[in-house]
Order: sequence, then C-alpha cells, then structure tokens
Amino acid sequence: MTRRSAKSEYLYNYIRQAVDRGDYASRGFPGERALSRQTGLSLTTVRKAVARAVAEGLLRKVPNTRKIQSVRRRGRAATVLRILMLLPSPPRYGHTQWCFGLERVAEAQRHRLEILLYTDESDTNLWGTLGSKNHDLIFLVPPHSPNKVVLDRIKRNSHRLIVLFEDYIQHGVSSLRQVPFRAMDCLMDHLAAKGVRTVHCFNAEPANSGIKESISRWREGLKKHGLNGELVSGVVKPQGSIRKQALELAHDHLRGGTPLPDAFVTTTGSAAIALTRGLADFGLRAGLDVSVLACSSAVELQYTTPSITCIESPPIENLLELALDEFTKGRLSQIIHIEPPEFKILPGESSEREVLMRRAVSP
Repeated sequence: MTRRSAKSEYLYNYIRQAVDRGDYASRGFPGERALSRQTGLSLTTVRKAVARAVAEGLLRKVPNTRKIQSVRRRGRAATVLRILMLLPSPPRYGHTQWCFGLERVAEAQRHRLEILLYTDESDTNLWGTLGSKNHDLIFLVPPHSPNKVVLDRIKRNSHRLIVLFEDYIQHGVSSLRQVPFRAMDCLMDHLAAKGVRTVHCFNAEPANSGIKESISRWREGLKKHGLNGELVSGVVKPQGSIRKQALELAHDHLRGGTPLPDAFVTTTGSAAIALTRGLADFGLRAGLDVSVLACSSAVELQYTTPSITCIESPPIENLLELALDEFTKGRLSQIIHIEPPEFKILPGESSEREVLMRRAVSP
C-alpha cells in the first residue's frame, strides 16, 4: 500500500471538495505549478495529489497539454444561494478584503451576492435584515456591543449565519477564523530556534475562545522550550476602541519599569501595531530593543513602520469555500477554519534585525 504524506492527503481532500462543490465547473482547474504557488506546497506534493485525483476520476489531464480539467459530478444539481455580506460603515481594510474574496467565490460558484452596510445597531439595515428571510446565508461583521434585539436576532439566525472578526460560539453561532490555531505554536518554535529566553504575551482583546486558545498555546510553548514569560493583559471594553486600549495597556506596562523580554507575541494584529507604537513612545524600537511578533495574518502588518512579523494564513477564498461547503451540507461548525499542514512566517522588521538593517541600507 502506498504511503501518503499528510500534505498530499490535505491537498487531495481540498481538490476532492472543490470538485464536489463544482468550483471549477465553469473555469479551468489550476495547473500543477499554479496550484503549488496557491497552496505553498512543493511541486512534488502537488503532483502526487493531482495524480491521485486523476486516478480516482476527479480530474483529467487534457492530452498533449499541461491543462487539467475537473470532472463534473453527476446527480448533484448546483444550488444557487442568496448570500449577504453585512458589515459596519465605513468598512475597515480587512472587511473589504473579505468582501472581495466572497465576491470572487460567489461568482465562481454562480451564487447571488449582496453587500449591505449598517451605521450602528439601531440601523434597520442590521436588525431589519436579520429579521427578514431574503437571504439563504449571511456573513456578518457584528457591532462591538449589540443590543438585545440584535443579539436575539443573531441567535435566531444561527442556522444561516457566520460571524467574521468576532467569536460568537457562546451564543451558538458559527464563527470563521482566519488564523489557524497552531499559528502561536509556530511563532514560539521560531523564537526558540533564534535563542530567545523570555517571551511575553501581549493581549488587548476580550477573552473569547480564540484568544484563550492563543494564550494557552503561548503558555504551552514556554513549557515546551523552557522559556520564561508573563501575560500582559488588562480589562478590555468591547465597545471601546481596541487599538486605543491596546496602546494604553502598552504605556501602563512600559511605565512600570519592568525589564523588557527578548520578545513579545501579540494575540492580534491590532495589538502588535499598538505595542510597537507604545514602544516608540518610550524611545524603544521593535526589532532592535525587543522583538514583536503577531499571531495574525493581517495584510496591513507588512506595511506598518516597522513592518511586523506575522503568519501567512490560508487564502480567504479557501476559507469561504469551506464555509459554503459546510452550509450546503447542513453542518456548520462552531469554528470554521483551516489548519494547513505547514506554516510560513512572514518576517518583518519588528523581529528580524537583519531585515531591518537590510532595508535601512536599501536605495
């Protein structure tokens, strides 16, 4: 029996689910090299997974070309969904990235998509839409502190609602998580390999299940590598500005005069941005005086000053395709996420001194 690697198995399952959903029924399946670039897996791994999919009749190779086609499944009629993206106005940069991703996925699968903005929790675009039956599936970026009417309607729509950027598990509502759970493990392994001895965890978010998981894995990383560290966290008000509260938390910690660790790992990208600003306010530089790494995949972290080391997460489109697949099969998970077989760290100036110095001398 042929032994299959975890990476090859992961990619094969991705291909099988994509073909089953009909993702590539109206467009060409990506070639092996394109698939390698998209997934970050080696060409050898991609070829093994594609060969298996071809052997099992999921894909076919066009003779005398490098093109690959998906084999349309019989007996499964495509369901056209009425999908809504409901988010606050004005939308943040991260919100628009999810909108663009959902737009591409909906177009590829021939679903109907509507994007609707609401100003606050009293806006009828929010509570009125949640009370209607005009959509099959709703992706919601909720207000920080929903009132009872909005919260009750969110709960009543748990069968067709997926929350973004927040954790609503305690209310029985599915949440889509972009950052894999093992991301913190990856950051801690990376720091241990660089020889650090103390790693603090900086958190400025309400303690939802995702934040608790990241903190728990940070603690496990300390034990695993024999490191020291402390949790820097405070009472966070969900209705307030998270970034402002994170900056205040950074100032309070640094004002105490406690020795700096070798590195900080932050639970979110916003916390990392606030922490680097707080360090600068005290005349300290992330990447020179202390390393800062974010358990986040926010694109904006690569464009801050200094740029912040973070994790490359699965593409938004892959997560949205998984969410649509779970919905059409009638089994939405409490947390919808993808744990890739391997992670890639995106090195920034905030932790990689060599990156900082190289960019300083670049023309």
